[in-house]
Formats: sequence, C-alpha cells, structure tokens
Amino acid sequence: MMQMERYFICDENETKQAKNRCGNYADFLIRSIEAYTSILKDVQDNGIQDDLVRQKLSRIASDLKPFLKRLETLMDGTESAVRKGMKEIDKEDAFVFPETRLEDLKRIVGAFF
Repeated sequence: MMQMERYFICDENETKQAKNRCGNYADFLIRSIEAYTSILKDVQDNGIQDDLVRQKLSRIASDLKPFLKRLETLMDGTESAVRKGMKEIDKEDAFVFPETRLEDLKRIVGAFF
C-alpha cells in the first residue's frame, strides 16, 4: 500500500511578503523601543532631579535592552529560516519534463513553424 505524503503548498511571493511584513514590524518595534529609551534618558538627564525617579527610569531603559536583542535575533533567525526554506522549496520544485513528453512538445511546437 502506498503511503501518502503531506505537502505544504505556498506561493513564493506570499512567503516573501510575510517575511517582509514581519521584518518591517520588528524594525518598527526596535526603532520604537530605541526612541523610547532615548526619551527616558533625556528625561533622566535633563528633566528630573529626584535620584529615585532617575534610578527607576534607568532601570526601565535597562530592562528594555534584552527585548531589543531578542527582536534582532528573531529578525536574523527569521530571515535565515525563510532563505533556507525558499532554497529547499526551489530544490524540490525543479520540475523536469520526462524526455518523451519533451520530444512530443518539441514536435508540436515545431509543427507551427
């Protein structure tokens, strides 16, 4: 009895668009967190003189750093995984006409010229 395999069917452009959207969103998050921490630093340096408040602001900025690193790692990993997946799909998707069919096609096309 022949075993059926499951295949994942996707459009290459849809996959690339999804990757680009995820990358754009991650870029947006990174820029937003960087802008936020910059604002926190400005407030800490220039706006607030209370040491306790300044320490809390500094802690918030420090707590955000791992999120930035994680986002950057996820972006790199996603980019790499999509590239690898697309290469694997391209390798498996190489359709080759059987030689007899190719000869039939050549004969049919040749009849028009």
